[in-house]
Amino acid sequence: MNKPMKELYDRYAIDGNLSEKILQQINDRALEDDHQEGSARHEFPVIDGRHIIDGTGEITLSIPYDTAEENISRIDTHIDLSSMSTIGPDGTIDMSRAALEQLGLLLMPYVAYGVLNGGSATSYIDTKKNSSFYPPLFSLIEKEFDLLTPLCTGRAKGLTPAYINPDGTPGYSFLELKMRSLLLSGIRARKATGRDCTIPMFQMTSGYTHDQLLQAYTEYRHAPILKELIDHSGFDITEVATAMQPLIAAFTPRQPDGRRGIFTHAYGEPDHLLALPGGHGQNFYVLQDIYRDLYESGKRFVYLINVDNIGNTPSPLHIAITALTGCDGSFEFAYKTPIDTKGGVLVAHEDASLTCKDIGVAIDPGEISEAEDQGIPILFNCATGLFSLSYLTTERDHIIEQLPLRVSEQNKDAGIYAQAEQVTWEIIDLMDHPTIIAVNKEERFLAAKLLSESIMSTQASHIVEDLLEQHPEYQDFCDVSRTLESGFYRIMREDYAMVLQDGRWEPVPLERFLSDL
Repeated sequence: MNKPMKELYDRYAIDGNLSEKILQQINDRALEDDHQEGSARHEFPVIDGRHIIDGTGEITLSIPYDTAEENISRIDTHIDLSSMSTIGPDGTIDMSRAALEQLGLLLMPYVAYGVLNGGSATSYIDTKKNSSFYPPLFSLIEKEFDLLTPLCTGRAKGLTPAYINPDGTPGYSFLELKMRSLLLSGIRARKATGRDCTIPMFQMTSGYTHDQLLQAYTEYRHAPILKELIDHSGFDITEVATAMQPLIAAFTPRQPDGRRGIFTHAYGEPDHLLALPGGHGQNFYVLQDIYRDLYESGKRFVYLINVDNIGNTPSPLHIAITALTGCDGSFEFAYKTPIDTKGGVLVAHEDASLTCKDIGVAIDPGEISEAEDQGIPILFNCATGLFSLSYLTTERDHIIEQLPLRVSEQNKDAGIYAQAEQVTWEIIDLMDHPTIIAVNKEERFLAAKLLSESIMSTQASHIVEDLLEQHPEYQDFCDVSRTLESGFYRIMREDYAMVLQDGRWEPVPLERFLSDL
């Protein structure tokens, strides 16, 4: 890197070394444009009981006992699988849902919880985007939208209200709920197993969200939703291990020889760089020291989640499945609904190996619509992964080097340039042994890409009648929204130990929670 470029990188707070490393990767691979790659036809896989497991209902997991025992003994030599289920004459152990959840509680102390916390709420509250989401829905929720918008403007998305109370007031934030769920999960695991259990939280921030997140956590320590649980457990969940995602430079449009360079004329000005985030997939680079420290401290699994999903609390069932199978990581997918428009879908390569491709980035939306019209079920990414820390630490360099870079052409006020991003969930394509767990959307995937979606999912019963009167063709959308609202109520009561009091969701008092365990 020459001196003039280093000075430019420093001027715009850009990680020059990382930018040039990514640029070299792009040029070495001569990546196809995303729209070209997305034009290929894809296969949409279904549940097979081996690589794609049905995680709903009364699940039974059948696995060779020797394999299961070997995988569990790498984590904890004191766990006796034979006491949880009978070993069949063929040497196979059949684990019921109850047995799997018991095992998952025993394994809970080996889990940490990671949040990709770099995003702000800009798109979330964008009026144009929300207005185009099932019009005329926006006109029916404008009062709630106007109430929440000021609380979201300029804020990290995780610090914004995760729902609206029935009385119309804003609820607790996504991150307050996340922290409460981790404390509750630790207490439940300790009650069930007699073992101490703390589930630490860690995060990747950005330059935009870093300071406000850390400031909020100092206030959360005394929040009514957390304080009693922190004092009881002796574990301060608000002490969050943090690494900040660096910004990278924008690149030039694709040149005739397929190569690119650093974009140096932003806004038509010479020597003006454009600083951009490199996508959530950069976490494998940014958080590598945290992953190593967690492994050395005795943790063996880490959740990695998007913050805007109320449903992705730690699941003993999924922890047990991940541990028993010895997979590199497990990933939650739910069958795609009319609400699921932004995100990734599960696809299979010709050799039947699996990957996740973002709609509109790595797979054409038209292909998705065509498959849906043909009645083909599509598994939609819940942005919840449970990773083996052994895999993340031993395969670190391979992941960082090989995770795909998605390059998109941009034409904005800053000029015509290219943006490179890594998508976290495309790591599935790099794994020898990924496991996909199919879940019920209303139980695990109450995501909120748009504020209007969040309002609809938590207050559908007050909205659908008027919406259907104007647009009866929205029946499927309204049916899904009612189901999600029902799931929201269940999750608030059961997962977060909240109770409705005078039209507001409030935390169940600690004494009552403990007596109900």
